[in-house]
Amino acid sequence: MFYLNVFRQDLKLFDEFLLFYEKNSKAFLKRLDEFQTNWQDRILEELIFCLCTPQTSPFKASLASISLTKLVQEGKNISCEIAEKVLRNSSAYVRFHKTKSVRIVEAQKVLPKIKEFLLSGYSPEKEREFLFNLINGFSFKETSHFLRNIGRRGLAIIDRHMIRFLTQINVIEYGFKLTKKNYLLTEDKIKSLCCHHSLDFDAFDIAVFMFQTGFFLK
Repeated sequence: MFYLNVFRQDLKLFDEFLLFYEKNSKAFLKRLDEFQTNWQDRILEELIFCLCTPQTSPFKASLASISLTKLVQEGKNISCEIAEKVLRNSSAYVRFHKTKSVRIVEAQKVLPKIKEFLLSGYSPEKEREFLFNLINGFSFKETSHFLRNIGRRGLAIIDRHMIRFLTQINVIEYGFKLTKKNYLLTEDKIKSLCCHHSLDFDAFDIAVFMFQTGFFLK
């Protein structure tokens, strides 16, 4: 199986990660439980957050999340003008704010459809496919991120931090292209990796992100 060749490239790095994971595992699992709390009240906020995080540094994302919460609290009908004003604020600037403002407004319009589908009892995989096809600006990564943030389990968030880490420990090759097919194949590899080392699959993403960046974000 693939993991027999894993870690030959950087065994020391993975050993450091395992120690880091063990030290912080309770905090990671607690955070996962928090995602499941009051998720129906946070759908719009999490949609906006996940639409804004692409091409945004972890530090800027942590600042932006404060502004985005204020944006949600302003009312049910967020206009492009209001959204753009918040996203281009110098204290929490979000890159590509014009494009992302339009996507926020578009997502808000289909919010009733999103809520209805999420309450219909489909699997996280089915929910991801539905949202991927529905929401402009959602790749498989953003869709998985959003669903994890409202408490869904079993979906990998394969962002640039995860790709860098998996490349360093030789799970994927340099020059990896994140197509939909490769996303699903890599997700299976991560599940096997976590099973082999007795790591919680959903906590693995949080652990990798914090290990790579030093941030403990959502």
